[in-house]
Amino acid sequence: MKKISDGMTLNDDADYVAAAEKLTNLKNRLSKFQTEEPMLLEQVRGVNSQGQDRGESVLEKQASALLAGKDVSVSPDLASLSKQLNGLRTKMKVLAKAIEIQTIKLQAEKGRVSAEFCKKLMPQHKENNRNVLRSILSAYHCQASERELRFGLEVRGIVAGQLIGMPDFIQFGRMGDVQSRIRMIVRGYFDRGFITEEELKKIIDGKNI
Repeated sequence: MKKISDGMTLNDDADYVAAAEKLTNLKNRLSKFQTEEPMLLEQVRGVNSQGQDRGESVLEKQASALLAGKDVSVSPDLASLSKQLNGLRTKMKVLAKAIEIQTIKLQAEKGRVSAEFCKKLMPQHKENNRNVLRSILSAYHCQASERELRFGLEVRGIVAGQLIGMPDFIQFGRMGDVQSRIRMIVRGYFDRGFITEEELKKIIDGKNI
């Protein structure tokens, strides 16, 4: 399997490109037929209406034009044009179905290549999230230190009013409280596989990972 290098895009995968090009070609063919259809339909309507004036048939009208010294072009008969139109419409239906099928195949190729990307980037993805957790724990410990500072003053009867209050910030609660916000955050990282059970216990015990 071709290694996915940094900066690689979907278009670097040969199978995905081939599937995308096939879909584009199918859409272009359908677009061409969709342009031809109204023109062919107009011809059918034109032939169908010829000779209706004065009750003349198409053959009679062409004969009259020839006797009048005009050039006569042999027009396709109605049956032939109708057959062409029906054939064109059948091709359009087939192409529309082929486009539907190829679109599904292209999405499958996209999913395959994307899975390869994600597999390669998983270590970086996990480390990024572990670093976020470390930052959250650092903020938690800093907040806990401030809380203990104020509590220590209070138990000694010292008024802490002169200390600057902390800005509005998330209240983590205490790690020992299983219902606290910090405990739920840490548990979420464990449930998603970013930390092991051993690391979870270390965090609860106040240790770093």
